[in-house]
Amino acid sequence: MSARPPLQYQINVVRRGPIEAAVEAGPRSVIVGGPPPEFGGDPTHWSPEHLLVASAALCFWSTLEWFARRRSVPIVGFECRAQGEVAKTGTGLAFSGIQLDVVATTSEEQAGPLRELLEVAKQSCLVARSLACPVELVAVVRTDDGDGERSRATG
Repeated sequence: MSARPPLQYQINVVRRGPIEAAVEAGPRSVIVGGPPPEFGGDPTHWSPEHLLVASAALCFWSTLEWFARRRSVPIVGFECRAQGEVAKTGTGLAFSGIQLDVVATTSEEQAGPLRELLEVAKQSCLVARSLACPVELVAVVRTDDGDGERSRATG
């Protein structure tokens, strides 16, 4: 049995000016980025900090969708509000945590399995597992009839 080569993801960052760069990975859309406003950047640009928090949220969503498809658990609605916190540490600024506030909707009979998959996705998310800071999940599972139940997981 041969070993699978590691997956590789390549991007280019091209300077457009002192506070603006293009993040390119064709054929994808270009992302205009730069420092956050707190460090002299343009508030309309994506900052590395925003992209890191977005990566955690997007990875969680795509991991959840993958497991839901494998286990035939329909997700009819999903929203995630992600918030990252940066704090000064003994070695400089660092993310001290990311919180994912998720609302996921499914049918009443699939609410239990979806709750389980939220936890599986939290434990399996590649980005969250790769970060030095904790990523907390606060999840609400809603059913088609509008009922919802909240749960919290940290790791």
